[in-house]
Amino acid sequence: MMQQATTPRFDHSIATRFPQLKQQFIEERVNLHNYIVKHPEATFIIEVSDDYMSAHHLKTGDLLIVDRSLKPAHGDIVVVSHHNQLLIRQLVVKELSAWLCTGSMTTADLAVKEDGIRILGVVTFSLSSKRG
Repeated sequence: MMQQATTPRFDHSIATRFPQLKQQFIEERVNLHNYIVKHPEATFIIEVSDDYMSAHHLKTGDLLIVDRSLKPAHGDIVVVSHHNQLLIRQLVVKELSAWLCTGSMTTADLAVKEDGIRILGVVTFSLSSKRG
């Protein structure tokens, strides 16, 4: 059985400054997998391959944690299958209709009721490199 790595979690919440790394600040060790994956049997990870969702702070190379067990709601970022192509969009519900949007003026919104569209899951976390 493979042992999962854990990372120290500090018992302080901070904005932009970081407390000195002293043992007394370490409350517990956190397994990030346990923190970000609530339903392991229904969760997958997918990498963003373009910048169409940059209005939602998602960019090429980001990893998305997607939970298939959650019911999509207004405002959620979702992974959809559209004619066998995977897309990442924001679900926007307006009165009696639902749309899949990027937030970009250059990409057309898709009506959820269109043929060939299937919501595969809800993005619960995104991991993005802040370096390089």
